[in-house]
Amino acid sequence: MRSPASVTEPGAVWITRPAPNNAATARAVAAAGYDVLLIPVLEVGPTPPAPLPTGAWPDWLVFVSANAVLGFVAATRAPGFPRRDPARPIAVAAVGRQTAAAAAAAGFTVTLVPDDQHGDGLVAAFATTALQHRSVWIPSGGRAGSATRTLPAALAARGALPSVFQVYDTRDRPLSAADLTALDTRAPGAVVYHSPSAAAALYHQHQPPAVRRLCDRVACVAIGATTAARLAELGAPRVWVCNEPSDAGLVELLSRVFFRGEGSPR
Repeated sequence: MRSPASVTEPGAVWITRPAPNNAATARAVAAAGYDVLLIPVLEVGPTPPAPLPTGAWPDWLVFVSANAVLGFVAATRAPGFPRRDPARPIAVAAVGRQTAAAAAAAGFTVTLVPDDQHGDGLVAAFATTALQHRSVWIPSGGRAGSATRTLPAALAARGALPSVFQVYDTRDRPLSAADLTALDTRAPGAVVYHSPSAAAALYHQHQPPAVRRLCDRVACVAIGATTAARLAELGAPRVWVCNEPSDAGLVELLSRVFFRGEGSPR
């Protein structure tokens, strides 16, 4: 693959986010004047709920991603899924504003969104909420992360009764010959990672060596701190982190780093 453009001349911006959310991100980045390479490295799809929840719907429903929202809505249609009592109020929390927007579009009223849009921020946002003996559902993906470990453990320590169940699956998407040709001819200067899973997919040993070399040369843009930490673990040499995990935060970072030459990787 050709050498990418310098940090001050970014070339194409490679969006690795999976469908369907990658389309909105690509539009926002393109509208800001960047050449966009939309090549997802993951595939996400709903799965039957596992384990299947039983009993009444919970006191709290916690969404940790937009994919969890879509997967949960699909899961509620699965045979044997508990029916919701419309007369029983349910509080809904979302890890960030984009997830909250996805929940609202699905018909949920979100009452809790942390200022710090990540798992630890969500735990902190519950600090003043009575959780003793409160049931909490956390629909999640199939890969280990804060939704399956840190978050439920923290809520349980506060006296809550968390229940985690899988509603969507994330799979690595192999790059096609057309994808590799596009990367070679358009020489991206930045790769945008929306999740630790995306970082792991690109740094996996099954990727062609040229892809790994490209990722080591260009700017790695992480949507949030958790993704940035995973990139650092994998050996990414230059990682920038968005101040806000959103399309607007991504565009702001690209402008600040590439057009104004400000900031430094962390």
